Amino acid sequence: MASAYSVSHRGVETFSLPPERLWAEITDAHRFERWWSWLRDLHLEPDRVGTGSTLTFSIVSPLPYQMHCTVDFVEVIENERIRTLVSGDLRGWADLSIEAYESGSRIVLEWELEPTQMPMRLLVRAARPLIMRTKDWAIDLALSSFRRNVGA
Repeated sequence: MASAYSVSHRGVETFSLPPERLWAEITDAHRFERWWSWLRDLHLEPDRVGTGSTLTFSIVSPLPYQMHCTVDFVEVIENERIRTLVSGDLRGWADLSIEAYESGSRIVLEWELEPTQMPMRLLVRAARPLIMRTKDWAIDLALSSFRRNVGA
């Protein structure tokens, strides 16, 4: 159940790439820092996305605040699904699923995350409408960059 501090998302996006190609792009974590300038210090252990992998990174926002996160991949089914648990300055879960759709693919991305640091928790609670608009804006920017970089 969501808390007063959590931010959730459910989005469905379509891409012109077939699921196998889209999967290859999504799981190529070594390119993320080039695609998204707000990611820093990205490290994937072991060196590929799979069940049991761990991804650590920092998020640098326009605010004078940096968040450090760890994503544990709890279930990875190639070309189909990624289920994760998130810890660090954000905690919660995130899931991504891919399926063939028309002449390409459809992705469903869902998450429920909440900040663990009190200043960000208070900001989420006090300024929820602004936080939700900012989240939507950031997702749109990330998707635009992803589409540009993979030709989708």
